[in-house]
Amino acid sequence: MTLPCFKEININSFDEDVINTQLGLLKLQEQPHIIDLSHMDKHQLEIISLIESFLEAIGHNGFPYPVYILSDYKPYHGNLNVIKDKTFLPRFFNQKTKTLKSKENLILNKIYLKQENLRGINKGEIRPILDDFWDSQKIIKDLQSEQSFYTKIQNGLNGTYGN
Repeated sequence: MTLPCFKEININSFDEDVINTQLGLLKLQEQPHIIDLSHMDKHQLEIISLIESFLEAIGHNGFPYPVYILSDYKPYHGNLNVIKDKTFLPRFFNQKTKTLKSKENLILNKIYLKQENLRGINKGEIRPILDDFWDSQKIIKDLQSEQSFYTKIQNGLNGTYGN
């Protein structure tokens, strides 16, 4: 049983069949992946669009583990997580493997069982639930931003005119 650490993949070709074969071997539901394109100078946008179409075809939406693309192509505005450097990766998945204590092993076994339960969930059923949750979180964020804006104005007026 492994911890969910990043698995790094180097793509050395911009041929669609080679990329689809290489991506088809990945276990995207078991751990987060980094796809390194930084060494492919001219063809990065083509490869990113091929990866995006492959992930859409298999129905991978970054749940439970995301896919990050390491690329220095800046004007990308798609659905993928394109990063410039490994320092922008979440630190949670940058774990060094070590032997686990018994209590840690019990917790990891529980996590493994929950992963198995997540694999059994129909992704078509859970997507609307997640979309509703994300939308409600966006509404809360917008309302909190508005409240902090009004609080800032009120504090400014109180400082200028007094109570």
